[in-house]
Amino acid sequence: MTTATLDPMPKNGVVGLTQSQIALGIFLVAIGFAFARPILPEGLFRFNLWEPQTLADGMDAAFSFIQNDLGLMTFTRFLTGGL
Repeated sequence: MTTATLDPMPKNGVVGLTQSQIALGIFLVAIGFAFARPILPEGLFRFNLWEPQTLADGMDAAFSFIQNDLGLMTFTRFLTGGL
């Protein structure tokens, strides 16, 4: 009986680059952004302050819908009461 072993972290990626070449590429892109910062729009570097609040409101609405409208609280209480 023969078993095959797969390398969980292959040295060459799908595009044929090694991990060190990919890391160097990411580093060079970051350096490029740092030097080009004066000519690039500020939206690339600064997170808008309204976005976290909008995300929080959306998540609150989603959890409220799951909890109240779908009756998840009643269902889980029923399950734990029966156990």
